[in-house]
Amino acid sequence: MRKVILYISVALIIFTLASQGTMITKKVTTDDYQEECLSEGCSDEEVRELWVSYKEECINEGCSREEVIELGGTPQGALAMLNHFRRLGFEVRDRDFLNLQCTAIGSQTKCAAVLMLCKDLWQCPDKVHESSWYVCGGCLGGSC
Repeated sequence: MRKVILYISVALIIFTLASQGTMITKKVTTDDYQEECLSEGCSDEEVRELWVSYKEECINEGCSREEVIELGGTPQGALAMLNHFRRLGFEVRDRDFLNLQCTAIGSQTKCAAVLMLCKDLWQCPDKVHESSWYVCGGCLGGSC
């Protein structure tokens, strides 16, 4: 009987952590153009919020290509975001969006306790770009 209670407790803990990982993933990815606009559809106000982030990061401070890709969600998302910014008349710097004709080449995963972490990779004209690690699911003790 104790083993059954222990197994049920462990299963509930894993389920709780995995579902929180999903919520974390949604929170992390809601600030990119790919998720907000290309996947779900977005309002001009949501695009304005992304542009404010772009302006703060890139126009005011100068940013790397990885930061532009992060805002776009993917290289293709960043290019779509650029076109949307232009349609709305927002200021952009063309140099921030150079060399984004990229191809997805894969993902890496690893298990950290009960959370599966993923990192996406793209081959771009200048080099291979990679996303930051993000929570993409659940796993159990090192096996995904």
